[in-house]
Amino acid sequence: MRILKKITGILLLIIAGISGLAAFLVLIRETLSVIRKIDRYSAFDFGYSLGMFMGVLFFSTIAYFSAKYGLRLVQGKKEEKESIDDIGKPEL
Repeated sequence: MRILKKITGILLLIIAGISGLAAFLVLIRETLSVIRKIDRYSAFDFGYSLGMFMGVLFFSTIAYFSAKYGLRLVQGKKEEKESIDDIGKPEL
């Protein structure tokens, strides 16, 4: 079961990386497009750009949460360690 969790975590990290990179590249492309068209900007162009930015935000959010969950699956559970203050104290 642990191996399946690690494989799923690695796949989620790959999906997050691809999705995040695609969102970043689209953001750059759309920002440059808005800068080039700023003098002849119409309502259609504004709506298209706003929709693209909302799509980038959506895919960035998906990439963030899939990376967060993928890292959680890959790392596994943390072991509890004794504090240095607890050494030598009798257990109850």
